[in-house]
Amino acid sequence: MKFISPNLINILSLQVGWWGTTLSYPNQYFFIPLTAILLLIHFIYNNFRTKELTFIIIGCFVGCLFDYIAMSIGLWSPKDPYVLFPVWLICYWLVFLTSFSLSLNWLLNKPLITFVLGFLAGPLTYYAGEKFSILHFNALIDESTFYSFLIYGLIWGTNYLILFKIYKAIKK
Repeated sequence: MKFISPNLINILSLQVGWWGTTLSYPNQYFFIPLTAILLLIHFIYNNFRTKELTFIIIGCFVGCLFDYIAMSIGLWSPKDPYVLFPVWLICYWLVFLTSFSLSLNWLLNKPLITFVLGFLAGPLTYYAGEKFSILHFNALIDESTFYSFLIYGLIWGTNYLILFKIYKAIKK
């Protein structure tokens, strides 16, 4: 039997998690179990389960806090009403955070690249979510989506840096 790289499994899990949640929205009976299965697969391949679980829980709280702030200032809004916080977004965060120990680990000591990647990837991911009618980017300044993307890029770039600091502190 040929060995499959944990990084490859992680990259595939991220894609399955994102696309599975996006395409099944708003059917949480599909994306909640999908997230649980992907997390289980992740922990099978992770040797530091306690530290990894600690990071994923704290990271999910921090990521959701950043998104809550973005929603509160009117940067974007979910398409459908929710109680407290959108469940689909928690699922996204849980699956995304598994990448810090595997496929995004190469960013660990590269803060500039980390910030730039967050600056670019964050808004693009939410833009894609808008195209799939999960959320709506709200124009903040001069009715321009560009400024909303710029602000959200700054938020996401900063968020990536904070999450990697937390990851490094927990993994010590």
